[in-house]
Amino acid sequence: MMRNGFKWILLASFCLGAYAFGAEDTRIIGYFPYWAHYSEFYPKDVRYDWVTHIHYGYFVPDESGELAIADDADQENFETLAKTCQEKKVKLLVSIGGPGNADAMHAASSDNTVRDRLVGNILELVKQYHLSGVEVDWQPASEDKGAYGSFLSALADKFSQESPRLLLSATVTWADSLASGYDADALEKADYLTVQALDVMDENQPSVMPNASLPLTEKALALWEDKGIPSGKLVPVVPF
Repeated sequence: MMRNGFKWILLASFCLGAYAFGAEDTRIIGYFPYWAHYSEFYPKDVRYDWVTHIHYGYFVPDESGELAIADDADQENFETLAKTCQEKKVKLLVSIGGPGNADAMHAASSDNTVRDRLVGNILELVKQYHLSGVEVDWQPASEDKGAYGSFLSALADKFSQESPRLLLSATVTWADSLASGYDADALEKADYLTVQALDVMDENQPSVMPNASLPLTEKALALWEDKGIPSGKLVPVVPF
């Protein structure tokens, strides 16, 4: 019973983001993190008919621009997920970066040569596993704005040359105080942005408060619309 309970919790956690842009463009995105297998949740447990897109987390670059899966123990699961998404006609994107990897993203994006190598390795990964594209999961500091913009723009340029055109997504923060490192012009080149209005409650809060809420999500969406991002590109992340 407990084992099945864990699976249901993970499945609920998996179905994180959903946003409708019209009947033909509805995106229902689920996150599949590499640590799911430690709770015995596997690609076979995914309800593929519930989602249109899946974001697999994570692949992480090193300072030389090489790219590796965040956990070698999940390589087989990732390959199974990629194969099953093809069979089920669900779009699979890999998230590049992820929590705790801002320094790695900075190192791989700040040098032109390394950045070009990383973009090439990402394209190779996408083609190897027949992915639909990638999500850039990086909350850049203010000093990273140039590198962040150049990295996103380089990916967008490469992806637009592929047939069919590859999808580019990026995570963005909910707070204006944390948004100084994002390049709005580069973000407009992405197909959609996942708005991470989450994890508000931390050790700095003087009292208990919700980790996420509808008012916070509305505020976050308005923030990026005010920065010039079309509302149709904004996908609010909803935790279950």
